[in-house]
Amino acid sequence: MLPKIKKNRIYRKLILGALFLCFVAVFYYSWLPNPKLEQETYLSSWIRDWSNKYYNLRTAVPFIAIGFLLEVLTSNKNSLGKRRNGLGLIIRNTFISSVGVCTAEAGQFFVKNRNPDLVDIFFGILGSLIGCFIYSLVFILLNLKNLQHAE
Repeated sequence: MLPKIKKNRIYRKLILGALFLCFVAVFYYSWLPNPKLEQETYLSSWIRDWSNKYYNLRTAVPFIAIGFLLEVLTSNKNSLGKRRNGLGLIIRNTFISSVGVCTAEAGQFFVKNRNPDLVDIFFGILGSLIGCFIYSLVFILLNLKNLQHAE
């Protein structure tokens, strides 16, 4: 069994790696010359069809994962298992996501056939907030379950 400190470091590195991969995917798909993903044949056809139909909504999907992972990475629990400064963390994590989505959209100035879109920025931020909300919901449900088992 690994010591607790070493397990925490490994856990943190895994979360950081997943977060890095999410941002790489956002930048990759944001900076493709063809926004319709027709040439991305490794994606299944239903994903390509869905992303072409819901063009702006597809921006929110990876940011749900980014918002969730940022919450997992930065959440701090006190000895009672309650989150510390939850609103501050959500604001900070939303800011980080906002910088990511704005960078992805700004990069489209330099890609032929692509144009930045303010609606994509809105959906990226909204996706991040949904990810934060999902984390908070899971946190609350797990604590309720732990409280029920403690009684």
